[in-house]
Amino acid sequence: MGPVIELKGVSFEYPDGTEALSGIDISIYAGESVAIVGPNGGGKSTLLMLLSALLYPSSGTVYFVGKRIGRKMMDRPAKMFSIRKRLGVMFQDPDVQLFSATVFDDVAFGPINFGLPAEDVRERVMKTLKYLGIEHLAEKHPYELSGGEKRKAALATAIVSNPDVLILDEPTADLDPKSRDELVKIIRKFRKSGKTVIMATHDMELVPEVAERVVVLNKRVIKDGKTEEVLGNEEVIKRAGLEAPYSVKLRGIIKNLGIHIEDFPLKGEEALKRLEEIMEECRK
Repeated sequence: MGPVIELKGVSFEYPDGTEALSGIDISIYAGESVAIVGPNGGGKSTLLMLLSALLYPSSGTVYFVGKRIGRKMMDRPAKMFSIRKRLGVMFQDPDVQLFSATVFDDVAFGPINFGLPAEDVRERVMKTLKYLGIEHLAEKHPYELSGGEKRKAALATAIVSNPDVLILDEPTADLDPKSRDELVKIIRKFRKSGKTVIMATHDMELVPEVAERVVVLNKRVIKDGKTEEVLGNEEVIKRAGLEAPYSVKLRGIIKNLGIHIEDFPLKGEEALKRLEEIMEECRK
């Protein structure tokens, strides 16, 4: 089976001449969870906009399930509609995504525009809000919500139509630890359903928690590989102006102490558990 999304030689330049991306080649397959990481101004958000068919490349080609996405599709709304229906997008700023009088109305906006009957819309919206644990917020105005609640409401608008691909831009930005942990659990839950997840993030601790593959981006693809391989490559991490997760740093410290370890986990909780085991072994 071919990739769900494929970029071939994609470059993007803004009207003022600013180059955002150059020569991007990426293939993303069904069921993958991919993290896009890199410095500010490295093109992460622009890449997500291209993947979401909200922008079109200056050169090169973007394919969704083998269908080419380009400016000509704007003249073929039925085809564009069929593609966007299969994509769920959560923007970096939830205030951009939440614009209605109530959370219910915001989440219902997509299904209504997809032509679903009112009864089906209500059932789908309430099911989604319950899935995210925010059904009690249905009649709240978005401005009355906390940061974590806004993120969940924005996520609800992205997943209410049961998309094949979920695209997240900085999903944990500005969240307190409790809200962040809750969002991580939701993303994992969505992944387990077999969906494709693509996210751009500065939260390097989040990456091993939810992503099996990492693309390091700074206008060009610096590295594309398995999470373990990429995060463990100090040269790549430094070149991208990033900071490795604490688990990677911890692994380096343990090795520098002359302690031989195998398969040290990258996920936070698993890393701490493995550290406790190592310390116990050293005491014996």
